[in-house]
This record gives sequence, structure tokens and C-alpha cells, in this order.
Amino acid sequence: MKTYELLVLAHLKAITYPLLDPLQFAYRPNRTPSVELLKFADDTTLIGLISEGDESAYRQVVEQLVAWRSNNNLELKALEMIVDFRRNPPPPPPLVITGSAVTTVESFKFLGSTISRELEWKANINTIVKKAQQRMYFLRQLKKFNPPQATMVQFYITIIESILTSAFTVWLGSSTARDRTGLQRITRMAERIIGLQPAHHPGPLQYKVQETRSQNHS
Repeated sequence: MKTYELLVLAHLKAITYPLLDPLQFAYRPNRTPSVELLKFADDTTLIGLISEGDESAYRQVVEQLVAWRSNNNLELKALEMIVDFRRNPPPPPPLVITGSAVTTVESFKFLGSTISRELEWKANINTIVKKAQQRMYFLRQLKKFNPPQATMVQFYITIIESILTSAFTVWLGSSTARDRTGLQRITRMAERIIGLQPAHHPGPLQYKVQETRSQNHS
């Protein structure tokens, strides 16, 4: 195991509960009443709730993280995203780490999903659609070998639908009809390639997917 991984593992073991596996995921809730620390592998996310302009608790945890990084001779690359729904919020004071202001971003990727400062999911869905479109190429190539339709459906479930449904329990309910159009377009395209007749919801592909899954579980 690399030196960096050993340092991270030692740190995770010190702050996680015994039942959690520090090699995969560690979540330490309520480090302070207004700041939570989340870890996944070598990524660390701090979530701070700022009330009445008081950022002291948030900045204190940041300082502790920077000190830990310095004590272990590790490089820290930081970004900050601010979610503020006030009409005319004052510009926030910059977050300074080792003499440099942290870059403020409009969105960032957290555990594979893109989160925007407006808490909208358009960018995340666009990324998902783009990945799914790239994988449609392999479905077309598979079609050239004239495999059984059940094989085509299973390929779609494994390679393409797994992308379309990635973390969808988080973002699907908050997505707009326009955002979901791209997802539906991928499904309709897959229906045509596989050779299923397009239909209204629930479509033949959904029925076929459900049937295939039932066979797999039986």
C-alpha cells in the first residue's frame, strides 16, 4: 500500500465508527453543530451551514484539515461552492488556504454526480446522457452480430441503463421535464436498435427489462 494510502487509512480509522469500513467510505456526522465532514477514498468534503454570517465553525474545521495535511506532507487541492438563495447576498469573504484564495466554482462533482450551486440537475443529467450516448455505439456494434433480443436487452441493462439510473433516487424527483427528455431519447433509440416497437409508458423496453430481471432473480 502506498504511503499516502497508509496515512489516509490511519486518519480514517481514528475518526470512524468500528462498524464502518475505512477502506471504502467514512462519514463523521456533526463534527460541529453546523459543519459535517464526509470522506470517500482520498476526497474530503466539508459542508458548512452559515447562520447570521458566522463562518467561524466552518473555517475552524478547514484550518484543522489544512494542518493535518501539512503535518503529513500532503498536497491539498481545494474548491469551494456557495449555495445562497438570498436575492442580493453580499459577496462572501474569500477562503484563504496557505496564503491563496480558494477558487469558487458554480458546480462540482460529488461521488459521481454533478451538483450545482442552484441545486439543479441539468449539468448532471447532461453528463449522464453524454456517457449513455457514447455507449450506444457498442449496442449498435452488437446488433451487427444479430444476437437474440434478450441478449440485446441484457446488454442495454448492464451497459447503458446502469448509467441512466446512476444515483437517480437523488436527482430524478427534482429534474425537469426538459431534463428528462434526453434520458427518454436514449431509451427510445435503444428500443429501435434492439427492434422493439416504440410505445407509450410503460414501453416494450420497460416490460422486457422487467421480464429479464425477473428471469435473472428466479
